[in-house]
Amino acid sequence: MLVGQGALHASDEVTQVAELLGCGVAKALLGKGVVPDDEQWVTGSIGLLGTKPSWDMMMGCDTLLMVGSRLSLLGVPA
Repeated sequence: MLVGQGALHASDEVTQVAELLGCGVAKALLGKGVVPDDEQWVTGSIGLLGTKPSWDMMMGCDTLLMVGSRLSLLGVPA
């Protein structure tokens, strides 16, 4: 799951969905405050200043749920 600024007031919901789906959560820069970094399923930021776990998760996923983000990945317009 990729969360962005639009999910800032939906931390509980993002947590529930991540736990229900058993998915990791990467955060766009402006969505950094959505969920804390110390949760085991949070991989950190994505983008130029992102983490390797977030990059690996994005490149290896077969389905991506984006919540509150318009981040364009791999040159595909959002």
